[in-house]
Amino acid sequence: MIRTEEELMVEQEALGNIERALESLRADVEPKNPRNFAVYAEAYLDQINMLKAEIDEYLTWRKLQSSNSCAPQSTPNQQPTRVA
Repeated sequence: MIRTEEELMVEQEALGNIERALESLRADVEPKNPRNFAVYAEAYLDQINMLKAEIDEYLTWRKLQSSNSCAPQSTPNQQPTRVA
């Protein structure tokens, strides 16, 4: 789960690395053996989808936080702090 802008940058970099690795795999393996490529690519695609979902969740949370600047702040998947 992404909680900070720094973590967002790390996740975006990881996403780019995995996407480049998948493209390299596509270039090297798919022309020779499309069935093997499909098997190998599955793990890459799962990771890409997971990272994109985490990034989207954080960006949505950040957008909601900026539009509700008067509301108590909380991080994604965390209950807002209650003020007594």
